[in-house]
Amino acid sequence: MKSKTVAGKINKIIMGFMLVSFILINILVVIFIDNIRESVFETTHDSLSVILGQRINIKKQVGLTNAISLSTNEKIIQALKTNNKELALSILKPYKESLIANSDFKNVKIHIHDNRVHSFLREWKPTKNGDDLSSFRATIIRVQSTKQPFTAIEVGRAGLVIRGLAPILDDDGSLLGSIEFIQGYNSIAKVFDKNHQYFAVLLDKRYRRGNALTNVDAIGNYFLSQKFHKQEFINGLKVLDFNQLNRAGTYVDKTFYYVTTPVKDMTGKVIGQYVVADKIKNIDEVVSMTTKIIYELMVVMGVMVAIFLVVLNRTLKKNVTGGLSKFRQEFRKFLKYISYESNKYTPSEVFGDDEIAELLVELNKTAIEYDKKLRDDVKVMGEISITNDKVSKGEFGCRVKASTG
Repeated sequence: MKSKTVAGKINKIIMGFMLVSFILINILVVIFIDNIRESVFETTHDSLSVILGQRINIKKQVGLTNAISLSTNEKIIQALKTNNKELALSILKPYKESLIANSDFKNVKIHIHDNRVHSFLREWKPTKNGDDLSSFRATIIRVQSTKQPFTAIEVGRAGLVIRGLAPILDDDGSLLGSIEFIQGYNSIAKVFDKNHQYFAVLLDKRYRRGNALTNVDAIGNYFLSQKFHKQEFINGLKVLDFNQLNRAGTYVDKTFYYVTTPVKDMTGKVIGQYVVADKIKNIDEVVSMTTKIIYELMVVMGVMVAIFLVVLNRTLKKNVTGGLSKFRQEFRKFLKYISYESNKYTPSEVFGDDEIAELLVELNKTAIEYDKKLRDDVKVMGEISITNDKVSKGEFGCRVKASTG
């Protein structure tokens, strides 16, 4: 049977280790890539949600700040006290024009109400006023009853809008009326569009007011409440499974990754939902880029491991296989000496302090001891031969003085 060398066994162990390592690394890479994809989805979800929350809060703060500012304007107070709509319009019209010209808030409306919750002045439609708002405008009733400014999302004829409301008070603190700063969602949609993302604010059909929203604006059980939008996104929403989206909060189809957030009015009632989305293509690009980096790192690690194993293999061959080869050579030389095939033994040179070096030291020690014993035996045999020769000649007083070890 052919013997198995130590080098062969070492090579098999190293090759087995490399094969197992390769399989494990590939399994880990697959798992890691799946985790990366999930992580990218989570990051995208958080990013979309944060941007949406920030933009809505900005809108609310803008609405509240402007409502408070206008509610303390002396001419607006005077206009309410004297029922002078032209005076109020002379303030609101340039105010709005300046705001539109110098900010991103283009779709702004300002509405003044009297203390009977009737419309006093709609700056965008000055001729329409005097109508009773108390039956459907809960936000006006609240601001006039509490005399405290606040912001809320409420249904308008064109869908959901963000309202900043503030009371208008006389010098003695008595209520003259209120004012609201109304904003739509177009600027938010444009922010997402600049980032190559998508946004829609949807009003639940059950809470529609008037007939301004038609089937053209319908998306399932909702109405689209903004003018600025991308048609490809709207087309995706029209075939979206909203039941699954609402249950999970997210949804993935072939084109988009959707994230939804409920829209609540000032009482906490859900009256619609925000839907933000990013293209799956964008997410896959991030995953691909990250995956590429991982594969590059894996290749570098693989090369390093391969180099390490090659160095290890050569080191083992040099120190183990080479050492064993030298020991075998020296042992054969020793066997030749003790079997009298050689009449002289030269001790082996020993380098290092490993186990093989210790074996060579022991071999040298044994050989030296055997050489000394052999020489003693030869000396004894020589004296015995001389003594026998003398005895044969009649010299019986001879003695053998040498001794063997």
